[in-house]
Amino acid sequence: MGKKMKVAKLNGNIISINDYSQEKMPGDLQCRYCEASLSYVKKHSRDLGDKRIIVGHYFRLKPRIRHDEGCINSVDGSLKNIYAKHADNEIMTIEDETYKVRILLVDNNPTFQSSSYQKDAINNKKRRNSNYIPAEKKIAYLSTIKSIMKLRSELDDNTEIQNKLTLEISSNTGDKINVRWGNFYFDSAKDEAYRKMLNYLKRKHDPSICVDGYIKEIKPINEGFFLKSITSKLFT
Repeated sequence: MGKKMKVAKLNGNIISINDYSQEKMPGDLQCRYCEASLSYVKKHSRDLGDKRIIVGHYFRLKPRIRHDEGCINSVDGSLKNIYAKHADNEIMTIEDETYKVRILLVDNNPTFQSSSYQKDAINNKKRRNSNYIPAEKKIAYLSTIKSIMKLRSELDDNTEIQNKLTLEISSNTGDKINVRWGNFYFDSAKDEAYRKMLNYLKRKHDPSICVDGYIKEIKPINEGFFLKSITSKLFT
């Protein structure tokens, strides 16, 4: 398991994907950090529904090859790096080699919380504030979330991250709910993921989800649910 790589090692030298020529540069490609064997994936076109998109070239692990433990190009190594670089225990924790990230609301108006919540009852105020990231931690929180989503975009498959990452979400009653990554992130480019998302929305009354793709239209249906028709696009 690992990331799509833009840099590799060739015959002991570091080389960028944009400088590499498979025909003119013979030799074994390796991960620049752990020397795991890599292969080259050419730029190619791919049909997504009624669209044809171009997937950029990249280096990837050869079949049945894995990065060394802790390599920054592996999922585990990347998550360890994100945890060490950005997070604190209020944003991201680790237990039994699984990372848990809190999903919080970000308020760009510094006066919104204080003016609105003063009108609420004390218990309700505490419950609502618990869903917001404190102002002094906003930069660290956004950096953590951005790094996680960037890691996901660099992976070949969503399953590579879902066993390493869970999310903690506060319900409307203030209860903490653990959500598996597979029930949070949905890649609209894949039909099976889209069907899974719709089934999940029917089962859950207040779900928090992330949809990768463009929303073409939103249609209200019974009891506040929304049917999302998505025009897919793959980012590389």
